Amino acid sequence: MIIDYDKIREDNISEYGNGTRHLSFLSRLYTDRTHFIFELIQNAEDAGATDIHFNLFDDRLEITHNGRLFNELDVKGICGVDDGTKAEDLTKIGKFGVGFKSVYAFTNTPEVYSGDVSFKIENYVRPFSIPSKLENNYSKTLFILPLGTEKISEELARKEISKCISNLGARTLLFLKRIQEIEYTLPDLSSGVYLREEKQRGSARQVCVIGEKDGVEEVENWLIFERPIQVEESSQVVRVELGFRFDAKDKNQQNDESIERVKESPLFVFFPTEKETKLGFLIQGPYTTTPGRDNIIEDDWNKTLVNETALLITETLPKIKELGLFTASFLETLPIDPNDFPENSMFYPIFESVRDTLQKEALLPAEDGSFITADNALLAEADWLIDLLKDNQLKLLYLNGKKWIHQKVGKGALKEYFKKVLGIETIDTDGFASKVDNQFFKEQSDQWLMKFYSQLSKNKALWEKNTYYWQASAKTLRNKEFIRIQDNSHVKPFDNDDKPQVYLPTSIPHNYHPNTVKIEIAKDEPARRFLSEDLKLSEFNKVHGVIECILPKYRKQIESLPDKEEHLRDVDIIIDAMETDSQKDYDLLKKELKEASFIRSKLSDYNKRYYKPSDLYFSNESLDQYFEGDPDVQFVSPIYDKAASDLFFKIGVVKKVRIKKRIPNNLGHIEICDRHSFHKRGKNGFDPDIIVYGLENALSNVTLEKSRFIWNEIVIPNKECIKGIVENSTREAFTSIDKEENITSSFGNLLMKSKWLPGPNGFCTPFELSINDLPEEFERNDKVAELLGMKKDLINKLAAEVGVPAEDIELLKNYPKEFNEFKSSLKSEINESKTNNLPAFPVRPVTNPERRLEHQYEKQSNAPNRQYEKRERNVRTTNDLIEPKTWLRNQYTNDHDQMVCQICKKEMPFKTRDGSYYFEKKEIFSSRFLPKEQEAQYLALCPLCAAKYKEFIISDDDVMMEIKGKIINADGCEIPILFGEEEASIRFVETHFHDLKLILQNIKE
Repeated sequence: MIIDYDKIREDNISEYGNGTRHLSFLSRLYTDRTHFIFELIQNAEDAGATDIHFNLFDDRLEITHNGRLFNELDVKGICGVDDGTKAEDLTKIGKFGVGFKSVYAFTNTPEVYSGDVSFKIENYVRPFSIPSKLENNYSKTLFILPLGTEKISEELARKEISKCISNLGARTLLFLKRIQEIEYTLPDLSSGVYLREEKQRGSARQVCVIGEKDGVEEVENWLIFERPIQVEESSQVVRVELGFRFDAKDKNQQNDESIERVKESPLFVFFPTEKETKLGFLIQGPYTTTPGRDNIIEDDWNKTLVNETALLITETLPKIKELGLFTASFLETLPIDPNDFPENSMFYPIFESVRDTLQKEALLPAEDGSFITADNALLAEADWLIDLLKDNQLKLLYLNGKKWIHQKVGKGALKEYFKKVLGIETIDTDGFASKVDNQFFKEQSDQWLMKFYSQLSKNKALWEKNTYYWQASAKTLRNKEFIRIQDNSHVKPFDNDDKPQVYLPTSIPHNYHPNTVKIEIAKDEPARRFLSEDLKLSEFNKVHGVIECILPKYRKQIESLPDKEEHLRDVDIIIDAMETDSQKDYDLLKKELKEASFIRSKLSDYNKRYYKPSDLYFSNESLDQYFEGDPDVQFVSPIYDKAASDLFFKIGVVKKVRIKKRIPNNLGHIEICDRHSFHKRGKNGFDPDIIVYGLENALSNVTLEKSRFIWNEIVIPNKECIKGIVENSTREAFTSIDKEENITSSFGNLLMKSKWLPGPNGFCTPFELSINDLPEEFERNDKVAELLGMKKDLINKLAAEVGVPAEDIELLKNYPKEFNEFKSSLKSEINESKTNNLPAFPVRPVTNPERRLEHQYEKQSNAPNRQYEKRERNVRTTNDLIEPKTWLRNQYTNDHDQMVCQICKKEMPFKTRDGSYYFEKKEIFSSRFLPKEQEAQYLALCPLCAAKYKEFIISDDDVMMEIKGKIINADGCEIPILFGEEEASIRFVETHFHDLKLILQNIKE
């Protein structure tokens, strides 16, 4: 073929000018300059080539393909800038005439050999004829690109091209129609090949792309679907395509085929662009691209292609179903995250098309193997609902024939898509419970109910009692008739009072209560476990007979209540039932009996009434006298034997006066109010609200015996509630007191204002008498006398004046001989101490022990645990959180500024240069016994005693355990110890000993 290269060159000089600087942009068309590789593949594809070979040498790149040979128009096109032969052909990949110019990023003079055409190009647009290098192989086209320009060295060019070619990947061939093989050889003689195999599969093309690099093979299988588009005002037909990656069966046909989501999904314009679609599959079409062909423009033509692709996906979904590939993994490839596809985004039409198609067409896999539309689909929040509710059950609950989405499909992100985008109804356990009713359960088989009951064991929220008033009862099975009984009807498990109204059958055949679980169901182990262990149903027995048959008789009108003879028979039955071996039944019956009015009083023969145990007393001489004349008090009738009396005692009939008062907390105080920022307590067991039943009546009709009984049995045991201190605080620990009141309780006021204590001239108020005025049978209690405001006798007055307890004065008065001996011994001890010149041991009395107790509790709870770090040796890391040396120095320095050793009791042996005593702080116990960091765990010792303590005490756990016991049980502040065979002792000041003892007691508890 004769081509006039000179004319083409002259025409181009005329067109583009003599200079070439303005054409240098052609070497910078792409952000990735190796993109020219794709341009050359495009040229080969458009030329109809089936294979292309890249052969990279040290100084050049040779590209050979077997496509259509060059003609004059091709020469003009490759030497032009914007008038390539493919410029108006949308079916061709290379739309721009500038595409080939990308080679100028690596070469200055590309050479082209095609058939009998051979030329080189200089200055981008100037062809020159050159001798052919095809060596008589004129059926091929050869491009030779000498490497290196003024901007890139030959070595760098070779390196970049080598990397690009070896990393092309088999997917490069995916959307090509003609090229089946790309082969390459690199300067280091390494090589590789990319292959494409294609076959028809229904309306799709099944494409297998294979890559081999250095003997390692990569294989990808794809299904390609396409849709033709008639270009307006043109005879051209172009196509948009979808590519789904799928795993094919292996050679043995073992593995199931499945479509899988791709990790990256750039938009393809025959080759990948930089436009990310966020789809799980690939889309391809002849989109309008930027000049660099690495991205696309959002113009009307491209919008048309997206809309056509949306129509293609609508056509493709049913075809995927026909191929048996409409599975969870396929659904995950679809646009299911609305955040990735907002309405104004480029690919929203595809998202919209998928949504609409799934809603209208039966494409979603159902649990029964069929396919359903989104409108006829149901999602289950719990898999067990799918296992339990098959088509028959669903038809009863949903008359429109809805079906479950397949379990494998209704998971994770797909589940959220189904719910939020497709609007599929979701059934959770509460929703199920709200729909089922008696009619539903009637339609189910025994086997279905067995399976249902076993599931309820794992779903307690469906039937457990609501914790809060606002929880909807309609969503719980507890109020529905779902327990099948022997006659195949159904009952609620509990009545309105939350008591069981259905029982398990007994082991005796056909011996069942009317409301007994059906025997066949109760025999199923998982179902029975739910009924017995979860619902707490039990077999119908004597206990239930009492609860359901006997006690209800005593709730009737007076005229219908049992007579004495029937009642005594009932009591015998109740006594027999209480002998049950079941602790559960025993507790149940005991609870019911406590609330039942079934016991006769002494007045029952007249008023025909029965009473609760809490309304009755056992008759005895003291109580008879105490309650004499009280119309509100009833005593148990004398008709009962000892067995009945024993039963009544167990369920609440008492033999002493009922007293209602609060129990003190662990600090000995009464919690009166415990609300946020408002706390109120009675100190030292004082309960201002104490109630003593019958007291007012007894005090108004007092006798000597009644007075003695009240004093000895009621007042003295409850003396702390006569008068006391009530504290208010905004803090729960009462670390600060907002208000403190001295209060006399109504119990105390009644005692103080009533004339009930025997005096010389009759009964008097406590103010009129001293404790010694009372008869001898009245126990002496000075505290009670003080609280009631009784007169003080001479000894009490003397004790108050000199500040000595009255008990000590009585001791001196009654034991003068022993006191003189004690006085002599004490003097000798004092003289001996003076002789030994021992310093006075410090005194630190405990003031306000209760407040100190609370402070110590708070301090102990906040104290850190001892911690060590392993360095070159174990180093204690929490020691700096307290200051034991300062604390010990203050504790064991006496009024003469002498610091005393706690063991030898001598003054510390010397002072340091700063004038302070030198001493050693020694832990009393190891961390095993005292794990917290607190000052009270240390001793102040002289060096000699410290060394002895370390050797003989701290190294022996048994000795420390013994010392711990001595401290806890000691009355004084000094405990004996042994240093080997040497007897010694540890002496504490009062505050130190108080705090240490509290710490040890707390650990002991």
